Amino acid sequence: MAATAFIPFHDWEGQPAYVQKKVPKLDDGGKPVLDDAGEPVLVEVDDLDKPIGVRMVAPGTKEHRAAEDAVTKLARQRAEKMSKKEREEASGPSMFLWLGTEKAARMVTEFVNFDYQGKGASLENTLAFLSDPEWHFLANQVRGATGSDERFLKKGSANS
Repeated sequence: MAATAFIPFHDWEGQPAYVQKKVPKLDDGGKPVLDDAGEPVLVEVDDLDKPIGVRMVAPGTKEHRAAEDAVTKLARQRAEKMSKKEREEASGPSMFLWLGTEKAARMVTEFVNFDYQGKGASLENTLAFLSDPEWHFLANQVRGATGSDERFLKKGSANS
């Protein structure tokens, strides 16, 4: 099994993101607050045992090198099909976004404590997740973790 690292997602305020769970709301005395029907009022709180994120192959592994090689090959194939003018126009931000998305999709091995469209982290599903505008904020965090520098492992815990 390849060495991987857990990359936790963060919310808009930079705090770690967790699965939400419903628990009874408590009054100042520590007793559950009841609604008009006598049922406990539930509130959502972070489940600190369930951080949300992705597991990615670690830099330096053969899987990481394979992801980089696959993206290099895809980029070369794409460039060979373009005219010189198209290549010049494609060297902007959209090309870097495409390359980052392709690389990240090949590095993600698991969605942790969430799923995307009820499916796991297959290449096809991960590409869809990374390209979905509704998940843009989290997808950028995944693309940002694809570097091979030491910040990758500082973001999460590594295991083999």
